[in-house]
Amino acid sequence: MPPTNYQYSIADDTPDGSVDSSRMLVEIGNADIDTDFQRIDTVGDVLDIWFVDALSGAEETTLNGLVAAHNFLAAVKAKKFAAIDVRTVELIETGYTFNGKKFSLSLPAQIRTMGIHQVRDNPAVVYPIKWNTRDDDEAVDVPDSATVDGMYLTGLGTYRAHVDGGTTLKDLVRAATTIAEVEAVVDPR
Repeated sequence: MPPTNYQYSIADDTPDGSVDSSRMLVEIGNADIDTDFQRIDTVGDVLDIWFVDALSGAEETTLNGLVAAHNFLAAVKAKKFAAIDVRTVELIETGYTFNGKKFSLSLPAQIRTMGIHQVRDNPAVVYPIKWNTRDDDEAVDVPDSATVDGMYLTGLGTYRAHVDGGTTLKDLVRAATTIAEVEAVVDPR
């Protein structure tokens, strides 16, 4: 028996007008279709999905649903979001510079900085406070409340700049309506 071809219009039958053949291959492999799959062909705007035999009615419904749900643009956006998140974390991990010294923005360092900032004017806080640099190369004397405030605000501003920069890039990705537009979003940070 000759193979059976199921033909779709990529522009009309997929939600974002695109197909990732290797991803669709995995989706077909994971679908509830028992008929042996043969291959996927795409030529221009035509998607041909070949099986060894004709699909049952239920299998054809499953295949139609799979094609209708195949959203490659969403997958490309998710990958771009993840890359932006990775870069944002890398930038935060570089720390911030205050008075010519590099300090950490790790989560424990953020907690310590917020803690001392909250009690900086409490009479129980004795200055100077020794504060380690990011790489523990030296301990810096923090002489007073104003310096604690400056360190906190500089760290917060640096953190916010990295996070806000990532959000700006994600807004561009969210607004993209094609894969080319998503791929055109470059993280310059």
